[in-house]
Amino acid sequence: MCKTGRGLKEIKTGTYTATVNGDEWTLNLNKKGRVTVKKKGHVVVEGTFIATKTELIVFPDQKEALADKKNTKTGKYKFNLAEEKLSFTKIDDDRTDRAKALTATTWVRKD
Repeated sequence: MCKTGRGLKEIKTGTYTATVNGDEWTLNLNKKGRVTVKKKGHVVVEGTFIATKTELIVFPDQKEALADKKNTKTGKYKFNLAEEKLSFTKIDDDRTDRAKALTATTWVRKD
């Protein structure tokens, strides 16, 4: 789980996997607040995150934001974690690629 000044979070850090249209995806939420989403081993989302008890806020990676001015916005998602299965519902995110990557499936925790 992730801890900040507000206390213990409900989201569990670690690696989650999913299969979407036959492709293997991985989602990694590490304890230092980094998030990475990969499709078939290639990074499609990278940045930092903070979590509340029910919401995940994703910030773009600084180098990504500098390289592409469109990628400077944050994304906000509601999450549900039940029995090691994590799902996201978009609250607000202008980045359709990130929104699709996070909300397309249910993620299963591997570690």
